[in-house]
Amino acid sequence: MEPDHTITSKILGRDYQLYISYPKNYSIKDSISYPVLYLLDGVWIFPVFSGSKELLDYRNEIEELTIVGISASDLPFRSQDYSTSVSTYEDEKVGKYVMHPKDLLNL
Repeated sequence: MEPDHTITSKILGRDYQLYISYPKNYSIKDSISYPVLYLLDGVWIFPVFSGSKELLDYRNEIEELTIVGISASDLPFRSQDYSTSVSTYEDEKVGKYVMHPKDLLNL
């Protein structure tokens, strides 16, 4: 799954990938605003939420909304994105046992 956009945090010096699912009736020509659901660990979580949204859209069982999955490019799990302090030890320990989703495609 390729990201829709990549942004760079000047403060953290890190790239973040954005995965975006727009409402089924979305148009750049409209001035309608939609609620937005932001998901961290987007590379893992976004496919589940966007797939569920598509099914519910098809059955007209969900309000139109935009889903944005946000993922950092450097580690599969990032405690620094969830907390005020950084524990690189924990990230390194977890990273040894967990594969990044894009690596699963190469198995």
